[in-house]
Amino acid sequence: MKKHLVKICALVIAAASMSFAAEEAKSASADAPAASNNTKKMTPEEKEYLNLYGMVVAKQTGAKELKFTAEEVAVFFDGMKAYINGAPLPANAPTIGPKMQDYLNERAMAAAEEAVAKSRAEAEAFWKDIKANDKIQKSPSGLAFEILEAGDPKLPTPESTVVVKYTGKLINGTVFDSTELHGGEPASFPLNGVIEGFREGLQKIGKGGKIRLYIPSELGYKNQAVGAIPPGSTLIFDAEIVDIK
Repeated sequence: MKKHLVKICALVIAAASMSFAAEEAKSASADAPAASNNTKKMTPEEKEYLNLYGMVVAKQTGAKELKFTAEEVAVFFDGMKAYINGAPLPANAPTIGPKMQDYLNERAMAAAEEAVAKSRAEAEAFWKDIKANDKIQKSPSGLAFEILEAGDPKLPTPESTVVVKYTGKLINGTVFDSTELHGGEPASFPLNGVIEGFREGLQKIGKGGKIRLYIPSELGYKNQAVGAIPPGSTLIFDAEIVDIK
């Protein structure tokens, strides 16, 4: 989880540290840049670009994960507007900076823990049904699976490279990845380079085989958020082995 938290705030902290260093390097008598008086009306395209820029900044800095309130968002943008309009960073910024970093890390920690707890709570009833379903096989590792077609008798090993068609989704039905999203061509990858649950599951079918995997977070991405996958998520994969190399 710590690795994930560092990732959430890394850009915020790095940007802040660079700004503090730059401000300290300036002469105390340096004049602040004048505010822009550009009143040109924005075109629809410019509005679209700037809106996207704002969303990208929010995404890259982890602002969404920090779960700012409406009041906090207003204060955050007050700071941005002040700097854009020529105000220098406060003289005590180097002193406040480390405290700000601690504050952001604490916010990120709380948000990540809340996300993990939510994912695990949502998965509790799901796994209760899975464990009660006798048609679904269970592995000692915690993996659950349904072999839809066994395929050839020769099975892949952890050292095999497999060519696979797959669809991955969350328990709420959200598709987070699939070969269809990448043009429909099968994907080729070594089994020793994928998450534990996927690696174990694909070793249960041969070429031409099809399987449905129910992967607990412990055999997936654990408490780390990856793309559209929230931390602590159970993953469901439908996979077909097209070839084994």
